Amino acid sequence: MSDPSAPGGPPAKGLSRMRTESSSSVSDSSPKSTTSARGSPVASRGSPVGASRGRGASTSVRSGDVSPSLSSSSSPGQQGLPSSHSGSEIERSGRPLPKAGTPSSSSASSLPASSVSSSQAASSVSRRTSMSNNIRKLQSTFESSPSNDPQPSPVAASSSSPSSSASSSPSVVRMTSTPKSSTSSSPVTIAKSTTPATSSPIKTGPSRSPAPARPVSVHAALKSGTFDVDDLHKSREAVALEVSDTEWRPFSSQAVAIHSFKANGPCQVSFTVGDKLKIQERIAGWYKGIVLSNGKKGIFPMSFVHLCVINEKDRDTVSEELVNASWEWTGLLKSYFRDGKMQEFNSLKNRLNLLMELYYSIKSNDTEEAVKLQLRHQAIEKIEEVKRLLGLDLIVRLPSGDNCNESNTPIIKMLKLHQDASKREKGPKKELAKRRQKSPTCGILFDLKIFACSVGEPTQVFISLWHPEKGFLSDEFTVNLTIQGMPTDLDKIGNIKTLFKDINTADLPGSYLFARLIKIGKIDKKAKTDYRRPLGGAILPIPEVLNEREIEFTMPVFTVRNEADFWNIPNLIIRQKDVSLIQKAKGIIVGLSQYDVESDSFYRITSQPTNKRGFPEVILPGMSRNDLFITLDSGEFPEGKTFEIGVSVRLDDGEVLPDCIKLGSGEAILSEYRSFVYYHNNQPHWNECINLVIPPNIFERCHLFFTIRVSSSGSTRDYGYAFLRLTKEDGTITDDGVHPIQVFKHPKVVEDPLYYLNDPSKITFIRGGSLQISTYLSSTILTQNSSMYALLKWQKHQNKLPELLNRFTFVEKFEIVKFFQETFNAMFQILDSKIEGVKTLVYDAIVFVIGIITDEKTTRFTNFKPVLETYISKHFHGRTAHTDLLECLTNYIENMSNKPQQVLPSLKALRFLFQFIIQSLRLEKSDHPDFSKLKPHFHNLFQSFNQFMSKTDPTLIGAQTLCLKNLNNWLEQLTEVFTTQELANICSSFINSVNNDSKSKISITKLDMMCTIIKAPLFNDKPARTIVSK
Repeated sequence: MSDPSAPGGPPAKGLSRMRTESSSSVSDSSPKSTTSARGSPVASRGSPVGASRGRGASTSVRSGDVSPSLSSSSSPGQQGLPSSHSGSEIERSGRPLPKAGTPSSSSASSLPASSVSSSQAASSVSRRTSMSNNIRKLQSTFESSPSNDPQPSPVAASSSSPSSSASSSPSVVRMTSTPKSSTSSSPVTIAKSTTPATSSPIKTGPSRSPAPARPVSVHAALKSGTFDVDDLHKSREAVALEVSDTEWRPFSSQAVAIHSFKANGPCQVSFTVGDKLKIQERIAGWYKGIVLSNGKKGIFPMSFVHLCVINEKDRDTVSEELVNASWEWTGLLKSYFRDGKMQEFNSLKNRLNLLMELYYSIKSNDTEEAVKLQLRHQAIEKIEEVKRLLGLDLIVRLPSGDNCNESNTPIIKMLKLHQDASKREKGPKKELAKRRQKSPTCGILFDLKIFACSVGEPTQVFISLWHPEKGFLSDEFTVNLTIQGMPTDLDKIGNIKTLFKDINTADLPGSYLFARLIKIGKIDKKAKTDYRRPLGGAILPIPEVLNEREIEFTMPVFTVRNEADFWNIPNLIIRQKDVSLIQKAKGIIVGLSQYDVESDSFYRITSQPTNKRGFPEVILPGMSRNDLFITLDSGEFPEGKTFEIGVSVRLDDGEVLPDCIKLGSGEAILSEYRSFVYYHNNQPHWNECINLVIPPNIFERCHLFFTIRVSSSGSTRDYGYAFLRLTKEDGTITDDGVHPIQVFKHPKVVEDPLYYLNDPSKITFIRGGSLQISTYLSSTILTQNSSMYALLKWQKHQNKLPELLNRFTFVEKFEIVKFFQETFNAMFQILDSKIEGVKTLVYDAIVFVIGIITDEKTTRFTNFKPVLETYISKHFHGRTAHTDLLECLTNYIENMSNKPQQVLPSLKALRFLFQFIIQSLRLEKSDHPDFSKLKPHFHNLFQSFNQFMSKTDPTLIGAQTLCLKNLNNWLEQLTEVFTTQELANICSSFINSVNNDSKSKISITKLDMMCTIIKAPLFNDKPARTIVSK
């Protein structure tokens, strides 16, 4: 068994927490102590143990009676534990201890209990008579020894061991106070050592011991006559007593070295008196931290340092609260487990794990400061969430994470913060439900656990989300299995998972998980080639109640009675028509769970992603997707044979483009797709989709080439060919929809392999032979709209820019939103080019795009507002746009009285126009942007607003109401241009200019606007509040 006092490291893991309660065997009249075989002072079973173990003589003082007793000093070669290691720890570590009642002895020999009792009885009178003398000597010793100068330790008045007088080791004062209630707790012994306990050997001979660790507090208590052991629990030794766990725990603090320490073991760090240290973790008697003077890391004893009060500016309050919350809720976690409350246990455990991940990410040196700020906000939200669940009081905080109080927050702002916190506390469940309802998308995590279907041939499994009316909601997830039903990729064994991303939550009701099975083998005994053939299918209704906790399901596998109906197998299974169970198939066992895209656990999923079939609800700036989906619907041929369709992508020089066809996510990309085959069917229906992944820069050079093959008499030959251009003559992509394609055959002599493109007159079509395919483009790079395409390629059409900008407003809104980043980039490039006659048209187009995103009454794209703000802050590059935007905006505002309807779009977009203007000035002079030159322009704008608001024309009420509703939003964008007092003056002038007709509807809007101003940050500033209130 390991020795807990072994040198060079913290206590062994097996050491348990020190006991502070005594056993019933302790006698009030005779404190018992023993000495271990190694000579260290060790508490007997049931006896109180001091917080520090001294080397040399020690004095024990009890409340009411004091008796000096000297313990034998350690041998010169003895290695000691840090001061926090008590005798009870050594007792529990397995070292044999003398039995209770055995007197102290350097040889650790046992004496009869009767002799011990007589000895104790004989000394009881002397103990009581010497109590006052000992206290007076302690007082005089501390008064004569300043705390900062090294002095010898006070020596006990009398000795019970002759060896102690000869020992020159530093002596120890040991005081024991017995509580009045002897039945509730045992005496607590606190040892005051003049030198900290270390793992170095104790040297013999005369030596000058260092200064006592904390003599001032003891001296003050003795001198005032108010000495109490409870006061010493706040000392450094008491801290070491409390921290007696056997595992390292996070602990953030700063300390100063009060003694020099020399590393004499692994992982230890040396320092000298006065060095400052940053503590990161703690364990019983030891700290782990960094010496700030040299940056070295390691562990060191607690007794060598003194904890300092951290400056409030340097404190990381969020990290401290994470540590405190983890310590507090860990105990609650244990009680949940002990009481069998597994649901509460799992819920709290997951949240604690997340809190610890956040803590280590915040403390990591590799985490950027901007990311740390986001993590701190996230940690605060999670702490408040747990407190609400536990019914605890919530702490009102500032955005920085600090506690809100009168010293750091104005009284008005503090009131608002308390009101907001009260609202959150009243209905957390309703808010959470509302948040989930607002979340437009979610993720479905699929896990293929067991494929219990005896096929006897290699099998392909295609998993997707499918709706009876809307069709495929997602792409297909492909899994290739061997004859034994195991994945062909051995790394996927036990890990066949995918996350269906960006699924619209509104589409989930009534949708299904659909599994399509294709087997690979010979079509008959004569065949020499393996073909893909229909096998069966399985569907599973998506449960209405699905959350992050995985639920297992078994999907029964069906097959169609008529092979030609395989393309429609999901509908047939739902109606239970013309399908039957595969007898040898026990089913497909799968696991499903649903994740909210706003949850933290969603972003920790590392499984293979499977995209939505189409665009997500929100397209973020920088998102790149370029997929063209080709669905092979059906074919018609004059002969009833076994047909196979091969699809490849060819360039304009006839070369086949390699690795550009995907059957689904999860498997390798192909150069040629081969359809599954029906046996002797001249009108096959496939309904199988493939995804073309073609680089955008060569898209115009590509076309689809179809090879129709027929299998007969065990061989395969080409039957015919077909092709489809992917782009139109103007450069746009082929329109979505159904495309019928005629099948042709090659002439006997082919000189030009691309004759069907270069000379269509040479094509010989097969009568009655045709294919029908469907296309669907999902791209943020390529477009099918000619006006959008021309605008994005405006450099080629500069002479037609006015016409292009006028046609732009007729482009479909979704197409504009899909390319809104590219659209803004093109428009601001046009402004920077200073082309004459297009400035106002470009301004109108910018306002039109902003209106699509911001107008809540006429658009469904309001969830793109954060996306627009992200674009302005991170992706906008118009360095000179502020001058053109201000000029056009001023012209509209000055003429708003004459043409109010024309200025309404500008008023609705004014908030984002201000953001564009200010960001443009930042980009022009990134080092020191001069916002003062914008002040005259904005002053003129608001003067025009004031003149407009003073008019009483009834036809202007709509525009005036819009100005009142948006004033606060406008002012918030100008905080970098104007001071708070200047904004208050602008606001006051605007309010005073409004017509005060009490009968007008605008008066009600004015009152609402004033309430909004009171709740705004502008009203928190006292001078601004005074100006606005006038």
